[in-house]
Amino acid sequence: MIELKLIFNFSKLFFIFLFFSLSINAEENSIFNLPEIFVTNTRTNIGLPGSSTKVYSQDYISNSAATNLAELMGNIAGIQYRDLFGGAGQINATIDMRGFGAAGKANTLIMINGRKLNDLDMGGLSWDLIPAETIERIEVIPGNAGSVLYGDGAVGGVINIITTNALSKINNRFTTTYGSHDHFQENITLHKRFGNFGLMINGDILDNNNYRRNNKHEQYTLNSEMRYKLLKGELYLYSNFNRDYHGLPGERITRDLEGRNEYKTDRLSAETPSDWAKENNIALTLGGIFNFNKNFGTVIDSHYTVKDQDAYYAGSSNHITDTVLRHYSITPRFTHDYQLNNMPSKNIFGIDVNYADYSSDRKASVHVTNPKQRHKSNQLSIGLYSQNSTNLSDKLNFSTGLRIQRILFHGGTVLYKDAEGDANTADNDTISQSDNRLGANIGVEYFLKPNLSIFGRTARSFRIANIDERIGADGISMALKPQTSYDFEIGALLKNNKISIQSSVYLMFLRNEIYFNSSNSKNLNLGRTKRYGIENTITYNLTDSLSMDTNVSLLKSYFQDNVNTAGPYDTTDEDIPLVANITANSNLYFKNIFNKKIDFTTTARFVGKKNKENDQNNIETAISSYYLLDLKLSGDFFSFNWDLKANNVLGNEYHTYGVSSAFCQQTYPSYCKRESVYPMPEQTFTFSLSRDF
Repeated sequence: MIELKLIFNFSKLFFIFLFFSLSINAEENSIFNLPEIFVTNTRTNIGLPGSSTKVYSQDYISNSAATNLAELMGNIAGIQYRDLFGGAGQINATIDMRGFGAAGKANTLIMINGRKLNDLDMGGLSWDLIPAETIERIEVIPGNAGSVLYGDGAVGGVINIITTNALSKINNRFTTTYGSHDHFQENITLHKRFGNFGLMINGDILDNNNYRRNNKHEQYTLNSEMRYKLLKGELYLYSNFNRDYHGLPGERITRDLEGRNEYKTDRLSAETPSDWAKENNIALTLGGIFNFNKNFGTVIDSHYTVKDQDAYYAGSSNHITDTVLRHYSITPRFTHDYQLNNMPSKNIFGIDVNYADYSSDRKASVHVTNPKQRHKSNQLSIGLYSQNSTNLSDKLNFSTGLRIQRILFHGGTVLYKDAEGDANTADNDTISQSDNRLGANIGVEYFLKPNLSIFGRTARSFRIANIDERIGADGISMALKPQTSYDFEIGALLKNNKISIQSSVYLMFLRNEIYFNSSNSKNLNLGRTKRYGIENTITYNLTDSLSMDTNVSLLKSYFQDNVNTAGPYDTTDEDIPLVANITANSNLYFKNIFNKKIDFTTTARFVGKKNKENDQNNIETAISSYYLLDLKLSGDFFSFNWDLKANNVLGNEYHTYGVSSAFCQQTYPSYCKRESVYPMPEQTFTFSLSRDF
């Protein structure tokens, strides 16, 4: 704790000194202006003064040495990346912003073109559903700043992935990839424009045996976009079809008191050699953009998703899980540009209507007609919001926003006593619950110089329990309260043609945080939790052919109250599990070397140690810190583009996720040092060859 504070304070002083020393010779750019007046599929074109929002372009994505989109996210300041098995597809990857650990997936909103990909359950997002070839940029909004624009779940932050417009220039491209662990992938992008009509189709096939036994992954994806340009707007239709299968090898077990350590002696074997999961997805989005005049426009989105998931768990009496989730939404919004005291202002206001229907059966086998247990629920959410951004002067920009959201939940569990299956299966009561939630923010940015600004904000956000958390371990969990977050952030940004430096310090307080308490094996609302940290990013173009970007993030995430209800330990001031106190990433980009034939990228990553899941008392062996080095070479050969990636080139043995025994927290010392870990791959290589046509 003391060491972290010393690093924290030193980092602040260093970056303050760096800001002002570099600003002396900074180039003079134009005074900051609000974004141009146009309506798009993203809500952040309004600007969010006071926030530490970052935008990552297609160049950043294409130059990255990461093997997949989730891993790339983990290289961004303030984002912690966690995975069970590694490899392409990343169905089990978790992106955690601002230190929520096991609940990181539920506290970080992942969006595509402003549409939520987070579902009513805790099911994993398959990151390869979003081909990197179709991404125009990625917007990252840390903390509660996006709570007004996006609502429920925007607590740790928001990641909005913007895809390329089908009316834009897109190359037809075919890519084939081969790599370690029998990795094979083919991707094709087809684009055609007929006057005012544009059509883009992307198809992807992936087959990979992955690092461990029973870890095979097969995925088939088809994405399309049709877009028609109107006189004052556009009409569009997105579609996504996906089929996914992956084996579930389970954990590697360590029993220190018994001298057993499969993590070291047998990393590749499967604890569950016959478990598997598969998923089918269909997603459709129909909408339009209409500009009534140069100052007023609207976007109307409607969306439908159906997700069908099946899984087999050999160790469970109810072996089969069969889940169907349907999601419907309509999200009209309006953008208005106006003058306030002869200064430009911009407002976005709208309504989000979301309805989700969830049904999940637990069966004894694939041959059984009737389930032993059925979890069934639905949730309706209606949110009204308004976000405003105003230039109060040539140097001062101010923003404020408010969201009111009403949530109606109805759900429960039905037990079929006469059906085949586990005789001890629980029968939870059906409940109906309603709640009104408030999201708000205030932000300000002041320009000390044309290229040097300071900013600050405060915001309130909220999160509603998802269905997996409500099912929990008993019927009481169905009635979980919404969690509420209040955060504060201040920072500075220096930006010119050669260098960009951003540093921000934040403080976050939560009440009723939704969390799985290992001391009594129940989902519950915590009392008070707290987070504070600093995020620093620097991008520097050293020469025309050499550039670098580096980030360092420090974070403290801990319980302010004792949550241990079944053991002698007091969790007050203990760290929340699965959150590293320090992360750092550094990328070097060499462009047009060797007679302008080759591009070269190196990525170094460091993640500090963190406590395993369930270890709320911080008494077990922590997940060790680790560092990774990734390399990428790319270039042109005749009419082909190629790239070669080498990941974890040092061959380090590491893991990003582990679980300790909950019984150790409950005064059963014989269960301590009994832990499960999930080894990640050592050295891997992939080679891709593509051609535009």
